[in-house]
Amino acid sequence: MECPHCEKNGPTVVEESEDDEHMEFCRSCKEGGEMICCDSCPNSYHLRCVEPPLEEIPDGEWTCHRCACEPLIGKVERILTWRWKGMDEEKEAEDEKKEAAEGKKKRRRKRIPKDATREFFIKWKNMSYWHCSWIQEIQLDVFHAQTHRMYLRKNDMDEPPRFDEEGENDGGMSFRLKHHKKADDPRKMYERFYRYGIRPTWLQINRVLNKQVTKDGTVQYLIKWNDLSYAESHWENEDEDIPEFAEHVQNFEDLKVRQKNTIDPDIWVFVVFQGYILFLKSLSNSSPGLSSLK
Repeated sequence: MECPHCEKNGPTVVEESEDDEHMEFCRSCKEGGEMICCDSCPNSYHLRCVEPPLEEIPDGEWTCHRCACEPLIGKVERILTWRWKGMDEEKEAEDEKKEAAEGKKKRRRKRIPKDATREFFIKWKNMSYWHCSWIQEIQLDVFHAQTHRMYLRKNDMDEPPRFDEEGENDGGMSFRLKHHKKADDPRKMYERFYRYGIRPTWLQINRVLNKQVTKDGTVQYLIKWNDLSYAESHWENEDEDIPEFAEHVQNFEDLKVRQKNTIDPDIWVFVVFQGYILFLKSLSNSSPGLSSLK
């Protein structure tokens, strides 16, 4: 049974909108042509511009590499350096030695494979230099686009900066690192950190400042690092594999016991007040400095 409106005027025809919100040019190369559209965002791409490139249009729904990008582990504090992913540095060094032995002129720049992509070495906010890690350029572009663009403008993106044993790089910036590359390096500190501009002292514990237990029961210690300010102190889990961590934790626990049992006029204590770490000398059980902050 039809309604009176349909009997008089006929069934209502719903016109589907032909407006397509997808971009009319490729998100990567900014050119037009035949493209594939992402089902999760307005971006469009040539098959050759997708990462990795496609030979044919896939069946069903398709999500672009930007939407499928793996999320970051935290907020980027700063970019330390970058490198080409997919380049075999050892093989490159061997080729340079062979060319030098044959009397060939040394190349000013390395050969860059066509499929090479950039990776960025990241210092994460609220994490120490022990947790710096590499991320892909697409991740930086997706989640920290402005930081990515500013870094590209200010740096030479044809060849990564090189840090030698003394911290000298080709860009004229130098850090005087107090270390030398040694054969005995079980933690691979030079390979993981020093060669990318991280000073050894930034990875060395100065002292433990405080202790806390998170809601899930994880025990953490607030660490002051050598040559870094107190504002750059960070919380570390008690099971972190950091040199001399256990010794510093033991010193902190011993200090707490001494403070509880005795009144030592030479002991300094700290409190966090309005976001600042304040160091006050303990003179008595009722320190005027502490009571004034309550």
